[in-house]
Amino acid sequence: MTRYHRAQQESHGVLHFASSDHANVWAGFIDGAVESGTRVARCIRAGWEEPPPGLD
Repeated sequence: MTRYHRAQQESHGVLHFASSDHANVWAGFIDGAVESGTRVARCIRAGWEEPPPGLD
């Protein structure tokens, strides 16, 4: 499982994965879901040069 952990966290195009199962520290707990969601949200935000239409 840990061998493929980083690959499971990678996004594929516009598809991003966030869950407690993909957390770095608190896997399997609600804190892990929050950690994973925050990490993915930051990655998505960093990829935006400008907000998508309708979100400004």
